[in-house]
Amino acid sequence: MIEKTVNELLSEIESLKEELEKYKKSDTKILSEISTVKEPKRVQEYLTKLPDNVILIDEYCGRKFDRYYYEPENERILMKTSTGKIKVVNDKDRNGKYVTIADTDGNPKSCTYSKLVRNLKEALN
Repeated sequence: MIEKTVNELLSEIESLKEELEKYKKSDTKILSEISTVKEPKRVQEYLTKLPDNVILIDEYCGRKFDRYYYEPENERILMKTSTGKIKVVNDKDRNGKYVTIADTDGNPKSCTYSKLVRNLKEALN
């Protein structure tokens, strides 16, 4: 026994279509009209030599490191690259962001920059 007639079903479909039209966005934009704001790329900073007051980060979280240094005066992390350059890994404007450093085996260790600096400060005191 058929409970609804074809006309009733068509009527329901039409009302559902009308309901759907309410939720559709009326002001669709063409993809080329959508603008995205991109942050400018951060320029990498390199030093010509290691400052005198740096401390080698030889162990952190139970891992061994051999090419990262902490400069307490400026509170920044420095890395000696394979080419011999000294790269500033992070600086104060990136306090909340993650930094990934590689241990002597090449395994990455990620943590927030502020936590790493805080732990280094505590270890020095």
